[in-house]
Amino acid sequence: MVVRVKVRVRYGDKCSEMVVLVNAGAETDVPVIALPPGYVGELGLGSVVEEPIVVREFSVESIGYLLPRKVVVELLDESGRVLSSVESYVLVKPGLDEPTISDALIEELGIIILKAKKGLWRHESDPEGIVRESARA
Repeated sequence: MVVRVKVRVRYGDKCSEMVVLVNAGAETDVPVIALPPGYVGELGLGSVVEEPIVVREFSVESIGYLLPRKVVVELLDESGRVLSSVESYVLVKPGLDEPTISDALIEELGIIILKAKKGLWRHESDPEGIVRESARA
């Protein structure tokens, strides 16, 4: 198991709740949520930019498309309450199995990974004793 969290992604008057992979190995300078192409239409994000970019994760390179607009990513608790909210860039990655958030977005949302293999985490505003389990799709 790995850490997955539930988020709500907002763009304009559209929103979508999804479970995302918390991928500290996806290093970015700014908050980025990587989405499979099917999510783009659901959120009304329009088309991708014409120029692909090279994405490097764990020494593997792939191609993605950075959208020229930001979305709002809200981290949700088990009850659906918003724990934190951040503006993020969207990277559309063909072939991606599940939505994934980068290290910069992980940090901005206040996610603290406690035990990656067991899927345990907490939010930075949680008391020390709180341990949250990975979300299930």
